[in-house]
Amino acid sequence: MKKILFAIVLFGAVGMSQAQVPGFQGKRCVISAQLGVGHGGIFGRPGAMPSLVPTLNIEYAMKRHISIVPYYSFMYYSYKSYNNNLYYNDIPAKDLKNSMMMHQIGCNFKFYRKGLGYLAPVGRYFTLGAFYNYTSQNIYTDFDRVTLSYPSVERMHKYKAQTHNFGITGGIGRTFVIARRMTIDFGGNINLMPYFKLNSGKGGEDIVENEARRNMLLRNIWQIYLGIGFLAF
Repeated sequence: MKKILFAIVLFGAVGMSQAQVPGFQGKRCVISAQLGVGHGGIFGRPGAMPSLVPTLNIEYAMKRHISIVPYYSFMYYSYKSYNNNLYYNDIPAKDLKNSMMMHQIGCNFKFYRKGLGYLAPVGRYFTLGAFYNYTSQNIYTDFDRVTLSYPSVERMHKYKAQTHNFGITGGIGRTFVIARRMTIDFGGNINLMPYFKLNSGKGGEDIVENEARRNMLLRNIWQIYLGIGFLAF
C-alpha cells in the first residue's frame, strides 16, 4: 500500500512540475510568417485596394503565460494621385501614382489567458508592445518646392518624403498547433503613433510633408492577420 501511495505522489509531482513549464511539449520558440490586411480608406486615405503587411515573428515563451515576440514588418502601397482625364507633363493623370514603402521593427509581449488553462505559446492571448516606424513616400503635386508656388496645374512635381516615428500596439488573437509542430495564428491589432503637424510657413511644402505623416499613421492604424509557423525548439 505504501508503495502504491508513493507511486501516486511521485507521478503527481512529476505531472505538476511539467505543468509549470511553459511551451508545447517542451518547445518554447515559434518562428512564423504573418500576413496582415488593413484599409486606410476607413480614415479617408485615398486608394481602393487594401494594404498588405507581411511580418516575420520570433516568439519565445518566457513564463507559463507570457511570451516575448520581436518582429519586422513592411508594406508597399501605391494609389492614383489625381483621378481625372487631364494630362500633366504630357502624362495622363491616371498614370501618376503616389507610393509608400514602410518598414517597422518592434517587440510585443503576448499574455495568454491563464483562466482558460492556456500555456504560452498556444491558445488565446492579448498583446501589448512598442515599435519604430520608417516610411519613404513618393508624392506628386503641382507645388514647386523651388519657387514655393503653384505655377501651373499642367506641371507636376514628384517629391520624396521620409518619416520616422515610434508607437505602441495592442491586439488579441489565438494560436493553434497542428501535427505537433506547425502553428496557425490569427487575430487583429491596433497601432498608435503621435501626429505632429508641420507648420513651417512653406505653404505647399508643408502640405506634402503632412500628407506623408497622415499616410504613415492612418494606413497602419489597424489590421487583421493570419500567420503560419513552426515550433523550432
